Amino acid sequence: MKILFYPEPDGANEYTSNMVANLEAVAGEPVHFSPNIKAIVLRPFKTFCFKKYDVAVINWLENNLRSEGDKLFAFGVLKFFVYILFFKLAARKTVYVRHNVYPHDIPSRQSKTARKIIDFAERLFDKKVSHSGHLVDEGYFYVPHPLYDTHTGLLTAKADDRQDYYLVFGRIARYKQLHKLIDNWPQSEKLLIAGPASDSAYVEELKTRAQGLDIEFDIRFLPNQDVDAIMSHASAIILSHAGDEMIVSGSFFHAISYGLPVIASEQAFLCWLKQDMQFSGLTLFSSMEALAALLKAPITTSKQAVLNESDRLFGEQVVQASLTSLLNELNRGIKLEEELR
Repeated sequence: MKILFYPEPDGANEYTSNMVANLEAVAGEPVHFSPNIKAIVLRPFKTFCFKKYDVAVINWLENNLRSEGDKLFAFGVLKFFVYILFFKLAARKTVYVRHNVYPHDIPSRQSKTARKIIDFAERLFDKKVSHSGHLVDEGYFYVPHPLYDTHTGLLTAKADDRQDYYLVFGRIARYKQLHKLIDNWPQSEKLLIAGPASDSAYVEELKTRAQGLDIEFDIRFLPNQDVDAIMSHASAIILSHAGDEMIVSGSFFHAISYGLPVIASEQAFLCWLKQDMQFSGLTLFSSMEALAALLKAPITTSKQAVLNESDRLFGEQVVQASLTSLLNELNRGIKLEEELR
């Protein structure tokens, strides 16, 4: 089965390379990558190959709606639909993987419009996929989010050593409400906030709020070896944000890939995971005050237990089994169309 994938992995997001590897394992041949919008528009006769691919799998297409100033803009909407036209012409079946309800950092006054555009566009695809099972009733096909390569074999000796700090990991942005976390952080606990940031003013605000508390900052893009180090020495990761635009959290999957217990604000995906899938490595809180109380209690779930449950729910075998079911459904549709010709 010939698969077209968007976007091409760039090394910055491990998810895309992981998903490509899983698709190639299931399809039995290399995945092909979509050209960019410039090539599609300027070289249409070269790029518009009618039904050349069996399936096109599209991720984060909604990010084209957002300008460099993080606003919804007309040219972005045009790009969004030109891409969709290309995918519909290039592939016999199309799959839209929805990672966000609407793009990150879009102003709230534009978020409803962005969501309506994406909701409409989804109807143009043959399948829509989500990494959260709570959306199955809304017509989404559930594919588990793949885990990250964590070099856990190097960490087994430390797998159950409890260290002395909690961790916030990932891109530093205001929508994650880290300022509220710091404002409610207990004096007795240590916190490390690590990850890149594009808003230096917000970082300075966080550092000012953290004065007098046992909070450290490591504001940069961390290479794999540094991620290994901070993950393996943390006692748990904290997800303090409940962004309306987000369906699942990449930081959550990063953490459980290392066996880290997760303490998180109540979100639809995490509530589904806790209640329906009985994931024991997850503790939820409804307010910052409730989080402060949770931090005083000892963590009882071992890292090895989290690793075992993560593999059961999100390991390579279950991801590939789900992708196999998805591609089989699409292939049946292709064969049916051929019979009806």
